[in-house]
Amino acid sequence: MKNIDWDYVAPPSVNKSGKSNLQLALDGGVPFTKDNHKIELHHLTQKEPGAMVEIPANKHDEFTKALHGLVESGESFRNDKELYKQYNNFRNNYWKMRVQEHLEGK
Repeated sequence: MKNIDWDYVAPPSVNKSGKSNLQLALDGGVPFTKDNHKIELHHLTQKEPGAMVEIPANKHDEFTKALHGLVESGESFRNDKELYKQYNNFRNNYWKMRVQEHLEGK
């Protein structure tokens, strides 16, 4: 997503921290869209590691069957403790990098 509003603060119903998207991402947290959905990182090939795309959580949920049709039920990388940990570390670092690019004007 190219147009993340880094100054946006999602309401307490979805963002209990009260932090702006900028503050969340600097801490490795997930930012929100202006309609208050988290921005998820979706694995295009559903494998970890693998190429990812930023997608609002509501769209991820809406198109879940189409987005997750490559992997059989129960075969998600999330079922592998090490791969899941690797992904979480990547996600935290991804948002830190993403916000740094914004701050540097890239």
